[in-house]
Amino acid sequence: MMRITEIVKHLLIINVIIHFLVQGLVSAGFNIPSLAISYPPSPWFSPYQIVTHMFVHADLNHLFFNMLMLFFMGPSVETRLGGKKFLFVYLSAGILSSFFDLGVSQFLTQLNIYDMSSSLSARHLGASGAIFGIIAAYGLLFPERKVMLLIPPVPIKGKYLTMALIGLGVLTGFGQNIGHMAHLGGAVIGGIIVYYWLKKREI
Repeated sequence: MMRITEIVKHLLIINVIIHFLVQGLVSAGFNIPSLAISYPPSPWFSPYQIVTHMFVHADLNHLFFNMLMLFFMGPSVETRLGGKKFLFVYLSAGILSSFFDLGVSQFLTQLNIYDMSSSLSARHLGASGAIFGIIAAYGLLFPERKVMLLIPPVPIKGKYLTMALIGLGVLTGFGQNIGHMAHLGGAVIGGIIVYYWLKKREI
């Protein structure tokens, strides 16, 4: 296993600290402003949520699985891209994934397939968009690298692992308040950025 890299390490620490700090403050009865993002023109929207929503999680399971993917895939991507480019992909995918989700919701509303009012009342949180950006980056950077799965213990190429993870992120868990389009949006944003750098031979 590749050793943990600096940006990945700090992102892990920040996400864990913020999760337990927020949970502690809420449990202690403090009234803190919402760090999750609500879509404009929702009355609950504030500009700071564009960033803060990436660092708060619904529960320990949500935090654990996001950080697990970051721990296993992040160091390889950071080593290849360098710290600054890695952080750029992570933050861009995390921030823009929410706007991707909003755009899809508006488009489906125009087609009378979806009721936009449910999105305006919802609050989105978590690092999933950023994580899926890193997953997509991994698939583009290491398509032929074989990764040994834990369950089942079989090797799989990076490109197939990436497609499987993105597919699971988009297609599973409907009706469970999961931001599927944010997952897809993060993967699209991260993939586009890394693909551009590859074509320009900047990495």
